Amino acid sequence: MFFLYTSCEKKKQNIVSENTVKSSLLTESVISESYTPKTPCICNDDGTTILNEILVKRQQFKSIEELYDNKDANNYIKLLQKNWDTIRWKCLKTFGTTMFTPSNCNDPDNIQAIKEKLLKLDIMT
Repeated sequence: MFFLYTSCEKKKQNIVSENTVKSSLLTESVISESYTPKTPCICNDDGTTILNEILVKRQQFKSIEELYDNKDANNYIKLLQKNWDTIRWKCLKTFGTTMFTPSNCNDPDNIQAIKEKLLKLDIMT
């Protein structure tokens, strides 16, 4: 007789940990020294998360002027832009040209597409 015992506990912990990291990317200033991505895939995921959040926030306003007039939203966008700059720089420094090479988990074309949508909405990234 053979018994197989599996547990999802560790997997759940990893998911919670990943969600906490993603949440902090959207709520706290990212410091280059403390941002330590292990793979280009993590860079891609983190960058995509931040850019999509900027896009969602920007789309809540009819114009860029309305966004600028909303101090909280404007400050939030500035935080996210700063975090994007930090993550982009750290990932390029860490992984170099690999960040420009598409893979099953790294999609530079998607990142560029989000950036182009933001540019059309007057957000520079």
